Amino acid sequence: MWDWLPLAAAGTELSDAERYLFDTAGFLVIPEALPPELVAQCLRASERIHDDPVVVAAQLRAQQGQQPDGEHGPGWRQLGNAYAHDRRFEPLIDHDSVLPKVHGLLGGKFILGGSWCTRVPPGFAAGGLHPDGPYHDSLERSAAPAPPLLALRVAFVLTPLTTPASGALWATPGDPSCPFVRHP
Repeated sequence: MWDWLPLAAAGTELSDAERYLFDTAGFLVIPEALPPELVAQCLRASERIHDDPVVVAAQLRAQQGQQPDGEHGPGWRQLGNAYAHDRRFEPLIDHDSVLPKVHGLLGGKFILGGSWCTRVPPGFAAGGLHPDGPYHDSLERSAAPAPPLLALRVAFVLTPLTTPASGALWATPGDPSCPFVRHP
């Protein structure tokens, strides 16, 4: 199942081969990066905050009236700063399985710019291809070389992605219109 993905090893420094894979594909996949008990803990925390009307109301206020539920279809919801609503997410912030890769890609000086806990129902119809991050609107799309890496997203998938149209991320390796994929 994983034979076509740019695979990386959990908990190790970024190797030359992994850097090449990242530079070529624009992402790395680290299978089983989290122990099963942490996955279960974070999944329970995710379900709790997504079902908590107080958290959802706070998100609605924080997003200044933008609807955090159903923006991309029924059941879809994205909540910001989940670790502030449930401390069981805190181990993900600097988890040993991925932090050495982040250091290898960004160096030692970086900040956590935000976090999201997204619920995606089975059969989710994606919101369309778009670059993520706070900088995408200011970047000009052109044939010029890609800008330096400004942001890096680390995603922990807590449920299996074994059925078609499951998950919230579509990657288009090698797409020159995507300003966040570095092209050699």
